[in-house]
Amino acid sequence: MSKYAELVALEKEALIDMANYRRACVSFVEALASEWASYLENNAYLVSAEDAKSDVEGDAKTPSEAITMEDDDYWHFGLAFTLYPSMGQFAIPLFFRKVKDRYELHIEKDRNTFWITLRRRRESRRDTMISPCG
Repeated sequence: MSKYAELVALEKEALIDMANYRRACVSFVEALASEWASYLENNAYLVSAEDAKSDVEGDAKTPSEAITMEDDDYWHFGLAFTLYPSMGQFAIPLFFRKVKDRYELHIEKDRNTFWITLRRRRESRRDTMISPCG
């Protein structure tokens, strides 16, 4: 195999790995929003990290639209709620990365690290449960 063919094969493998990584991260963000909505008994929706950091209400985005990879190698996005309509949107800027089979989650400007593992619920294959782990 020539050096060029080796490089092409490595590039193809890297693209597949990155696509799989992004898919897993999109699923994580979907599960996180769903679990927060369930916990708060309210709608939780995703916004861009920029919208979450500003005072302007952000438009709801799909998980693929909401997450962006920043220079720090973390995915950044915002999780937004409208707890009281008169108060408007409450948004939390978050960032995370996948480390092996867990997700390292941070709230912007907070020193705490939350380690989260996704597990399948027994009663339904499509539901995902988030459980913190240390």
